[in-house]
Amino acid sequence: MTLATKMQGVATKLINKFGNAAVTFTRATPGAFVPSTGALGSGSTLTYSGKVLTDGFTVAEVNNDTILYTDLKCTLGITTQVPAVNDTVVLGDGLTYRVMNVMIQSLQDTNIAYTLQLRV
Repeated sequence: MTLATKMQGVATKLINKFGNAAVTFTRATPGAFVPSTGALGSGSTLTYSGKVLTDGFTVAEVNNDTILYTDLKCTLGITTQVPAVNDTVVLGDGLTYRVMNVMIQSLQDTNIAYTLQLRV
């Protein structure tokens, strides 16, 4: 077992112990262009779930341009999918958040956790 896989296990245990209830992320994928109609065909929806730890950004991190005061910092454990910008998630407060930024925490080419910037 490498250091990276040990770190991944520790991160997963901590997020599972202290994280919020499991949430489901959704990614909408547009359909292909249909030349005969000039429109996009029906798309698909991809979902993946995981536990998250939520926190606010520090005053030093907020610049009211790329990071707003109302944005949330969210740590997500390893899931079946790597989160992507524009994925959506409904948190425990009932609000739908959009993923604005994804930072992958990795070690030795192994993903350990994801830090997400979420915005209502």
